[in-house]
Amino acid sequence: MENNNVTANTAPANTAAANMATSNTAPVSADKKCPSCGGTLAFDPVTARLCCKFCGSFVDVTYESTATDLGYTLEELLRITKDSGFMKTTGKSIICSTCGGSFTTMASAISNLCPFCGSNTIAESPVEGGAPEPMGILPFCITKEKASEIRTIWLSKQRFPPKDLMQNARISDITGVYVPYWVFNSYVHSNYSGMFMYSTVRGVQWRQGHGTIDVPVSDMAIIASGNIDKDPSWNKAANFDMRCLVKYDPSLVSGFWAENSTVDGPAVWQRAGIRIRELVSEAAVKQRRALRCGELEMNPVASYTRAKYILAPMWISSFIYNNEVYRIIINGQTGYAEGRFPRSIRRLVTRIILIVGISISIFITLGIILTLLGF
Repeated sequence: MENNNVTANTAPANTAAANMATSNTAPVSADKKCPSCGGTLAFDPVTARLCCKFCGSFVDVTYESTATDLGYTLEELLRITKDSGFMKTTGKSIICSTCGGSFTTMASAISNLCPFCGSNTIAESPVEGGAPEPMGILPFCITKEKASEIRTIWLSKQRFPPKDLMQNARISDITGVYVPYWVFNSYVHSNYSGMFMYSTVRGVQWRQGHGTIDVPVSDMAIIASGNIDKDPSWNKAANFDMRCLVKYDPSLVSGFWAENSTVDGPAVWQRAGIRIRELVSEAAVKQRRALRCGELEMNPVASYTRAKYILAPMWISSFIYNNEVYRIIINGQTGYAEGRFPRSIRRLVTRIILIVGISISIFITLGIILTLLGF
């Protein structure tokens, strides 16, 4: 079976995955009520328990580890997406008309701003269809207060901001969102052939090289949202510790938004094939002790491949400047921050001219000094 020129060896059906495809799944997001006062509970990253914001009561959450070999084969993904095994949600389905974001949140949640772009053009829509139930979830470890501190530090480090940024851009409140990912594990064998670049005493040289290589693919995360997958910040921030993955429990989503999966499993598998080819190229460069390589001819074969559908935590803040959306993304597990930021071209050019001017002045001064010293 061809997949972006990556051949996937057929493996025996995964019993756990097959059972999940036909079971009655739990809702992705539903209100959890406090046993003491009846208030709505929300997950607290500090205590890793459900907390009532009204009376302060806590409710324990039972964590179950996920099986290391659990996951779908490509055949199972195709069967699940075309037939049954969809997760029905009892929460609100929210659509943003500005950025196209699609979310699920608790039925009692009140918000009039999109967590992705900060726009107030969001509307509740009928819940249709669904997605495979997550096989695992990475709970939030970073609190909202800590994420706000990280955002402030990140913003302070951005250089050359436009002078009118603070006047013309309103930074939205920071929002916790569970983002859908497919996580791939596989074993890849491939031959390769192409040009490799080396550094020699005579300078840079390109040489022909070929060989075979084995590449283990471990916990490769591919985002499952077509609304945000083109923003490289999401992939840079998606460095999760999968050892903390626990079995999916709707209680862990309480108090947060959940981005809906808008890319099905087979389509994400195709994207995984592109990344696998990149990994083969990187491994070939390392094997041949080269600096880099050109486009290689290869025939990677992926065996023992499994794909898990999971939810991963992100804190998101955004603002609109000159009709363009800029997002600040903070990994809800590690605190790593990424994002896009507007730059002032005028201030950047001024700084470059200043640096060049100083360099020329230093060069001229050194020339005068050397001349006076008789050199």
